[in-house]
Amino acid sequence: MADNVVRARRLQDEATAKLAGAKNPGFLRSLFSSSSAGARAEEASELFAKAGGAYKLAKRYADAGSAYRSAAAAAEASPDASYGAPRLYADAAKAYKAAPDGRAAAVESLEDAVRLYTQASSPNFSQCARLVKDIAELHEAGGDAAAAEAAYARAADFYTGEDAKSSAAACRAKVAGLAAGRGAYAEAAATFEAVATEALDSPLLKYGAREHLLSAGLCVAAGGDVVASRRALDRFESLDASLAGTREGRLLEGVVAATEAGDVDAFTSACVEYDSVGKLDPARTALLLTIKKGMKSAVEDDLLG
Repeated sequence: MADNVVRARRLQDEATAKLAGAKNPGFLRSLFSSSSAGARAEEASELFAKAGGAYKLAKRYADAGSAYRSAAAAAEASPDASYGAPRLYADAAKAYKAAPDGRAAAVESLEDAVRLYTQASSPNFSQCARLVKDIAELHEAGGDAAAAEAAYARAADFYTGEDAKSSAAACRAKVAGLAAGRGAYAEAAATFEAVATEALDSPLLKYGAREHLLSAGLCVAAGGDVVASRRALDRFESLDASLAGTREGRLLEGVVAATEAGDVDAFTSACVEYDSVGKLDPARTALLLTIKKGMKSAVEDDLLG
């Protein structure tokens, strides 16, 4: 491990010397040397990248990330190597992900990679979509829901532009889930319903539509409008004729009927029936708890009235 650190530092020193020569080649060297500034920058980039690999072997991930960023910056300075710069920024992000407290640096490196991919003469939007999704996941893991929501929306736009419908739908569903998490139930419901509607038009995606319709219906119910919940369920069943016979459809019907009747026990039974076959995920569990809390408040208001 120590040998790898020594090797990495030696490679960095060599790379730094190459860059110094590229910036200050001297008059005679600039006239007669076969090594142009661009070529020396390319050589420096390769040396920095090798240093990054050596640091990774030593499990010095933050140092590896820094070395890869230096490699990417050097590559940007070389016309012949600039095409490799976004990949090196992505390598830096991978290293930073493995480092303690490296999340912010990983996001910065991914954003740099996206910047270069979008500015290229032949933009690579597929890579942009994947990298922005990585950014969203990093923000989400770090607890920055607002930044994650915005990044998932960006990723969805990139995927849509590349006609990657399944990936775009998954990102938009994440946007909806995060909106629900901040209490924007109407906004979340509309997004889930839109994703479901598009899925129903696709032979490959239509069987997942009921999952999105379930989330949409729970978001409407979490908003506390019983009439809107019934109307939404009726609309969903007209969109997807098979919904009523599915677990998702039965849960929605149970939830809507229970909220209409103010019957907390019936609500609980509907949830238990669904959960007995397959566990509810945390996001839907949170929505159901919000709905149940609203029902109990309504019952208490009735008793007090």
